[in-house]
Amino acid sequence: MDTVTIMAPRSVSLADFSSCLSPYWSVESVTGRDGIVISDGKTRVYLIHADGFGDTLQNDLQGVYCDPKFRRFYISTLPDRTVTFFTMDYSDVQLVKKVLAVAVDSEQMVVDDGFSGVMSGKDLANKIKSNRDWDWRDDFLHRRGR
Repeated sequence: MDTVTIMAPRSVSLADFSSCLSPYWSVESVTGRDGIVISDGKTRVYLIHADGFGDTLQNDLQGVYCDPKFRRFYISTLPDRTVTFFTMDYSDVQLVKKVLAVAVDSEQMVVDDGFSGVMSGKDLANKIKSNRDWDWRDDFLHRRGR
């Protein structure tokens, strides 16, 4: 399973994601976690509120948990802590791309795709919508010369 990390304004909640995604997919609460599961009937994506991730990110000087560019975006919001975090766990890249194109289509969100790509939610949504075959994992492998 791979993970996408979303940095959003503190005002964004799981309920906001749920309401924008439920017209397209089945959306249910995750038992025992602060999260939702989005399903297309064949596969699913888990969206978890990871508010404490900011503390991890602030101390992640080596870029172990995320791209250093993502960390810089976060540091720029301090000391106000005007952002919150969500992680999106997935195994089906096609479904997660569809979900992201709806869920993060905003200049106020920043997304780390987990494969050395960081961009605004709006830029990511536009890239997905304009090139349905694009896969950030392939971009990563090509940059690494594989």
